[in-house]
Amino acid sequence: MWWALAAAVELAVPAECAGCGEWGVALCGPCRRLLRARPTDVTDGVPLLDAPGGRVLTVWSSAAYSGAVRRMVIDWKTGRRGHLRAELVAAGRAAGRRLGAELGPDLLVMPAPSGPARRRQGLLVAAELARGVAAGIAGGRTGGSGTQGSASARMVDLLRRAGGPRRQRGASARTRAVNRSDPPVLVRPLRPGTRVLLVDDVVTTGATLAACATAVRRAGGVVVGAFAIAATAAPGTA
Repeated sequence: MWWALAAAVELAVPAECAGCGEWGVALCGPCRRLLRARPTDVTDGVPLLDAPGGRVLTVWSSAAYSGAVRRMVIDWKTGRRGHLRAELVAAGRAAGRRLGAELGPDLLVMPAPSGPARRRQGLLVAAELARGVAAGIAGGRTGGSGTQGSASARMVDLLRRAGGPRRQRGASARTRAVNRSDPPVLVRPLRPGTRVLLVDDVVTTGATLAACATAVRRAGGVVVGAFAIAATAAPGTA
């Protein structure tokens, strides 16, 4: 796997913190704590989720998408630092433990869809994060057959993009909304009333999460909220 090779390379060269650049450590304590901070409701700072007629859904996030966190997330998404995979999964697990009491049992934790290119490269960052969140909600237990968690919370990667690949990074808010105006599709049906927590790596305008929520609801599911490791609106300040 790409991340295993990247991690092996890191062992052979001097390390510096992926967030702040501190020499001699792959990830320093303060940067690790940024990723594992308590999730905060950031919906008020996400324009397409906090609509005039009411919230489309509630989204929680652990960190502001800036500075050290932004550098860590970008390196994780591009596969430049293999060790960050384990760190972000652990951050998802920490978030899941804290959200579990609020969300209740019997959840499907569903990642936002990755594009075909990312699937070919194995860069399924939202799915990796969702796996950690599910394990955290379920108390860290792991199930088999690619599903993480117990009967109370399990990760299922069911969403696929509709309309072909469309680049979001660097796009304007308007372009992001247009790119995600077509809801993704589910690769298999949901049992009516299934409770779903959506997961993505970063929330900016909320276009992706809003489209995912539409797809789940059309399939008969109930969206209990969403989690992103980072948000362009700083948690607790929106």
